[in-house]
Amino acid sequence: MTTIRVKFRSSTVNGKEGTLYYQVSHNRTVRKISTGHKIMPDEWDNTHDRIFIPTDSGNKRCRYLQSINRQVDDDIAKLKSIASGLENRGKDYDTDEIIALFRTSSDSTGFLSFSNKLIVRFSAFCMTGCRSADPS
Repeated sequence: MTTIRVKFRSSTVNGKEGTLYYQVSHNRTVRKISTGHKIMPDEWDNTHDRIFIPTDSGNKRCRYLQSINRQVDDDIAKLKSIASGLENRGKDYDTDEIIALFRTSSDSTGFLSFSNKLIVRFSAFCMTGCRSADPS
């Protein structure tokens, strides 16, 4: 049986964003997949292993967290689908195979996948206080 969870690793620096990652477990072997998403500790619900959107979040931050939530939900669905497909195949498989198939399926969407990742990263950059490129 394969278990897939979303986990949050806090930053070692107080007040800095931590990192979200996926934990894939199969036959007592555990692997991690980085999401590239960073959130503040108060934006993570440890009880339910989900992103929590604080009521005092600004509109932009709220949209950013919602977009991460959608991406995480999509990724978890992909990982579960891959694990289910491997299970139904009836042959032995391991966590490395799940991760390889996930990375291949994520890369196969090409430009759209790349564009979506850039949008999320740009939004994160602007949430932390980007400055105008205009020197005046």
